[in-house]
Amino acid sequence: MADQLYRPRQPVHGFVPKRSVKSNAEAHRRRRFIVNLDLQDFFPGITERRVAGLLRALGIDRRVSEIVAFLCCHMGRLPQGAPTSPVLSNMICYRLDTDLLLVAKSGRAIYTRYADDITFSSYQPPTKLFDVAVPGAGRFSPDVLAPQLRAAITSNGFVVNSDKAHYT
Repeated sequence: MADQLYRPRQPVHGFVPKRSVKSNAEAHRRRRFIVNLDLQDFFPGITERRVAGLLRALGIDRRVSEIVAFLCCHMGRLPQGAPTSPVLSNMICYRLDTDLLLVAKSGRAIYTRYADDITFSSYQPPTKLFDVAVPGAGRFSPDVLAPQLRAAITSNGFVVNSDKAHYT
């Protein structure tokens, strides 16, 4: 049912036919500067309530939305590995993708997402993606990301995994 209600956006490569980790990486192939972010507890961070709200927003009856959300979640959370989780997570991330596309555009970068892995890349140092200065190569604290970028992620109910923020 959900895949009939969802059309993946261009930057989405996870759980999309004819797209993969490889197509996600190829989108950034000739870019010199790459920022990788990981969303912490991606699937379990999506609640049953959020899934029901998404389905209601699509025009599905409230009670049906609640039942479908209950069936698709485990202990109130979207489980990793369930056959419904990939499409539902991509649908939940529609607004996140919209917000991050705007951030990328303002920073003259491209943006892709493979499930919980977010990548920005550009030909020039991505100064607009960081608050003060572009960090040195390697891991960095998500606290140095530009407020607009941090807000795009947190306002969509996600948190950057501080152990997996990397700049090349």
